[in-house]
Amino acid sequence: MKKMFVTLFSMAVLLMLMSCGSTEQGRKAQSVVDSPDIHYQRGKDLFNKDKLSDATYEFNQAISLDPKYAPAYEGLSWVYLEQDNVEKAKESADKALDLDGKWSLAKVARARVMAKEGNYKDAIKEANNAIKDIPGSTMPDKKAANVQAHLALGDIYKEADMYDDAQSTYQRVLEIDKLNMKADKAIKDLAKYKTAIAGQRPELKKIASQKEITRSDVAVLFALELPLDKIFREAPKASQSGFRPPSQSVMGKREAPAANEGLP
Repeated sequence: MKKMFVTLFSMAVLLMLMSCGSTEQGRKAQSVVDSPDIHYQRGKDLFNKDKLSDATYEFNQAISLDPKYAPAYEGLSWVYLEQDNVEKAKESADKALDLDGKWSLAKVARARVMAKEGNYKDAIKEANNAIKDIPGSTMPDKKAANVQAHLALGDIYKEADMYDDAQSTYQRVLEIDKLNMKADKAIKDLAKYKTAIAGQRPELKKIASQKEITRSDVAVLFALELPLDKIFREAPKASQSGFRPPSQSVMGKREAPAANEGLP
């Protein structure tokens, strides 16, 4: 009896382990190029070209092959950040770090999440720690990781209105990769941004830092920038906005203008 109980218990445990394991198994690769690494790299390349939907597809393809592939979740976190889906971005970055605590770019993505939440102090600390960890990380291309991490840190400094730190961080990218066009553009954009916001109100600074402007942003710009007092002062008065008879009849015959065209 005891032996039978042990046997049944062992079988139950085995079945449970098999069922749990099956949920973590990915699909079978269709070709030699159908691998998590290749899909991840494709996704990163597409993300850098602002093709977010295509990048998302590639990252999900990597996950479908290996549900425990940390880089794909890191890639998704950057897509969600671009889409302003902070909650999903954080979830994906945390998932990547749960699977691989030494995947440094996931820490950088988490730092960007903190910045999106307005927690710049922790964001800067997290990004700097991630950069320090890159030499001992599992990142295969540590130079590329350093470039992306410094670009992200520069963006955080810019959002935190720490412009000197932002510029020095972007310049650090050029020290790592002298031909990096993103860093060169970031430095030029920063100079334009500083000129544009000089002496402006905080609301306008925030709008100027955004990649896209919404309708509500336009409403703010109208309210803060247009000379509304002048607009209202020059608006037609009630006596000027009434009905006026036509100067030409329906049959096309010209009518003599009335002595007083206004309303009585």
